[in-house]
Amino acid sequence: MDRVNLYTLGCRQNQYDTEIIREDFESSGWHVVSKDNNPECIIVNTCSVTNSAERQARNLLNRLLRENPCSRIIMTGCYARNNPKIDPKIEILPSRDDITREFTLQSNKYITKFANHTKAFISIQNGCDRFCSYCIIPYLRGKPTSRPKEDIEEEIRALSSTGYRVFILTGINIGRYSYNGSDLISLLESILDIDGVELLGISSIEPETVTSSFIDFVSKEDRFYRWLHISLQSGCNKILKLMGRNYTRLDERKMINILKDNNKDMCIGTDIICGFPGEGEKEFDETRTLLSELPLSYFHVFRFSARKFTKAFNMPDKPRAEIVKERSRIIRELGKQKFYNFRNEFIGREMKVLVENRRLEEFLVGTTNNYIKVLFKGTANLMGKFTKVRIEKIEAERTLGIKVN
Repeated sequence: MDRVNLYTLGCRQNQYDTEIIREDFESSGWHVVSKDNNPECIIVNTCSVTNSAERQARNLLNRLLRENPCSRIIMTGCYARNNPKIDPKIEILPSRDDITREFTLQSNKYITKFANHTKAFISIQNGCDRFCSYCIIPYLRGKPTSRPKEDIEEEIRALSSTGYRVFILTGINIGRYSYNGSDLISLLESILDIDGVELLGISSIEPETVTSSFIDFVSKEDRFYRWLHISLQSGCNKILKLMGRNYTRLDERKMINILKDNNKDMCIGTDIICGFPGEGEKEFDETRTLLSELPLSYFHVFRFSARKFTKAFNMPDKPRAEIVKERSRIIRELGKQKFYNFRNEFIGREMKVLVENRRLEEFLVGTTNNYIKVLFKGTANLMGKFTKVRIEKIEAERTLGIKVN
């Protein structure tokens, strides 16, 4: 019996990539098992967006090599395409095509399930040619390509037929979706016409693709998540220009405020890079001040990671490591306070939540359509379904609720 184990590191696009590889193995007669179940091979889908992501991949691969001496340890994904320095006993198969050829697998057109998730991530687009000065992804994933609209719809119908009701569209630069006259908005509209689709969202979007028509669509369509992740990266004009980002802090302010004015309950999050070359105290303070003033709900904070081949790799005036660490801490603390304040607005509100297929201690875990995870007591038959919960209490790291009968 052929057995395979799969790991995913990195973004939601990677999660989708792993799922289609899993589907290829299963449709070819393989069994997907845990690493403790003596798999013939273990495949790790890796990320290369930062030095830290690559270090995490190396640590995992080396641990798997030690713990599973009889298994083939295989590396795929972005780091596998970036000249990795790894143990020679680890095999490198950079792409899905390499894996299907190596194992003579059937190549599937779409996925029919998504591991143990209650929502499915759907890849609609890959690649990027923006070449922001800090980003290695265009070198690893190539030029932007959009998936045929018909293939996306067919995949969502297949997943809907197996019980999925919530879908998150993912890609490298989702706002750039374009296929045979269809743009992102027309794709979203057509997906919402598919029977069974109850909730639709996108994993992240670039600021320059948040157009007025996109904001209008989001504001009018109640089956679209009240949650958006917009990758701002900085709130300082000087740093934005050095990053190669084609917008200003004023553009950021206008966009976020318009979104929030039209969607009072919306949770808006962002990515922020601390310690970019040229970021002094003045530049950092401009970013911190803007983030504190805007109606943003949370931040994903990254320390600048110099990536070979990118323009920023050799840029001068890199802040010292201890300064970058402290700036990251400050922004993270601000983000925690922002998210606490956002959650606090919903105390006493009854919210529709999608219940995850897991427990946390004695609690079920439900997620509202505006990104709040709510812990509440209930029976296992609620898992994977929608239910109503009243938010009762906000703690530093938890939101507690009571199921509404």
